[in-house]
Amino acid sequence: MNASSEGPQRRGPQDANASSSDEIQQLAKRELNFFQTLKAVGWGLFGVRKGKGYHEDIGKLNPVHLILAGLIAAVIFVILLVLVARWMVSAAVA
Repeated sequence: MNASSEGPQRRGPQDANASSSDEIQQLAKRELNFFQTLKAVGWGLFGVRKGKGYHEDIGKLNPVHLILAGLIAAVIFVILLVLVARWMVSAAVA
């Protein structure tokens, strides 16, 4: 019996890493620029994005841009919360 008659061949970890690397490279070549990704993340934070637009963006967003935009949005959100909290505390003390 040869290996092809035993059923589907199993891929080794090196083959899986190579295909993952190829997939990541393909995803990184998507169309939208960083500003468009920031805009999509902003709409997502407010929850006002329509389903059709969301599905269109998912197919075009660059995952690297998406992660960076999410981190930037989270930092800005935390800074705004801290500023509002300080303002409220200072207003309550005065």
